[in-house]
Amino acid sequence: MVRPSLCGMLLLLVVAPGALAQDGTASDASSELRYTVAVFLFANQTYDESLGTLEAGLRDIIAQTMALHPQVDVVDPLRVDRAIRRNGYNPHRPIPYREAARIAEELEADRAVVGMITQRNKDILVEGQMVFLQDKRYQWAMQRSLTLMPDPVEAGVFLAKEFLSRLPVDQELVVPTFVVGSHLTIKLSSNSPEVALRLLGAPEDADMSVRGYKVIAGKTLGSVTWDTSTRTVLISTAPDTTSPDWVVELDAVVTSASETVRFALGATPGATAALEITNQNLLGEPRIAKTFSMGPDTPRSDILVSGEAIRRDAPVYLLALPFGPLEGSLPLREAEAQEPAEPEASGA
Repeated sequence: MVRPSLCGMLLLLVVAPGALAQDGTASDASSELRYTVAVFLFANQTYDESLGTLEAGLRDIIAQTMALHPQVDVVDPLRVDRAIRRNGYNPHRPIPYREAARIAEELEADRAVVGMITQRNKDILVEGQMVFLQDKRYQWAMQRSLTLMPDPVEAGVFLAKEFLSRLPVDQELVVPTFVVGSHLTIKLSSNSPEVALRLLGAPEDADMSVRGYKVIAGKTLGSVTWDTSTRTVLISTAPDTTSPDWVVELDAVVTSASETVRFALGATPGATAALEITNQNLLGEPRIAKTFSMGPDTPRSDILVSGEAIRRDAPVYLLALPFGPLEGSLPLREAEAQEPAEPEASGA
């Protein structure tokens, strides 16, 4: 996965902010304890729109990293934002710690993670705090100083592990890997026994990571595979299928700096196929970026998609998932084994 080029370097400067208000120690932790955490947007103190990627990215990275831990549940960030607005606050502005605790409690969480981003000349200071709901205490996490427009992954993972250590749980259990780019849902539908979708062009122009698939219609599919070397998804029906008719959604992350992104779509001659690409923005709001239909007389087509329509807004930070079926996917159908024939009874 090629990440977007972001100017600036990450300063590996960790500033010790002073004594930490501990809520137990790791030695006291029980493997039976579970924690629910509400992660708030890191408030942009300088109103600088160029910090939008960092503002949203940090929250997403922290929330997804903490959710990887088997003892931690994280409230859906969109639920957090709705609760903040319902209580008369702006999710993008600083929220008093006591109010953050109250909102988190409303969401049935027992911890709230809040933070601020401050531009200081060429430096960006990121500060994160964890608020405990029981007595409304808050504790400082360590601060990290960033320069210009950095990739927030390292800072976000660092802060997430710092928060995990304060719960306390073993933060070393969490080893996150992120993909960065535009979050796309690619819907493919066809009556073809086999369909291939490939991203064309050089990786430096456009790249794609497919995190998983969901079979949403049809019970005739035998396999859905993703080849990272050729950047190709291959969808095939089970060998004994006579009338294929199916719909599959792919969860993909695409990076591109080009004016157009090129795909190739291929199907079995005589079959039809259709494609729909939807962009999910930072708020999870869908918008169609491309629709395309291929008739029975055209077994292969190149599809051009506007790079601007794919990029849409700031890049999204998502956990890299092992490719496979997503929640809610219909099961693939395996070739039915032939039952051995019963031997005929011999006559007397």
